[in-house]
Amino acid sequence: MATESETDLTPKQELFAHLYVETGNAAEAYRTAYQTDPNARDAWIYVEASRLIDYPKITLRIEALRAAALKRHAFTLTQASEQLEAARQMAMQEGQAGAAVSAITSRAKLFGLDKPQRIDLTSSDGSMSSAEGSAVDVIAERLARIAAANGEEEGLGEPDGGAG
Repeated sequence: MATESETDLTPKQELFAHLYVETGNAAEAYRTAYQTDPNARDAWIYVEASRLIDYPKITLRIEALRAAALKRHAFTLTQASEQLEAARQMAMQEGQAGAAVSAITSRAKLFGLDKPQRIDLTSSDGSMSSAEGSAVDVIAERLARIAAANGEEEGLGEPDGGAG
């Protein structure tokens, strides 16, 4: 069912709101929704796009579209994370350390933990210390060291779904 803000917008305003949420670029959304002349002055387009963003009904529609997109995105992340956790648990039950590491790595990447950062994993006994690099690489390396120390060297190479 359409909300009041949806029904009160013109088709071009509705398209503008969708394009703005999709691209994050008000000027580009305006150019596309209103099919402006390619030679139109950028300053004019910026003013018109800003005017639309400041229009209360369009602002409300943009907020509603963003909220819906965020809800869909959060659900997808949650679902993917749960499935990767289930795969990790199954791999551990089957003794497939490589597959478990692959699931852990994939789950970490899902949440952006593969981006370079400084990580403090200092242990109380000093056996583990701070490291620089991606969280995924550091954690995978430390998991491999732990597995090697426990005599589980096979299957802990590159995460490959357990083949190896």
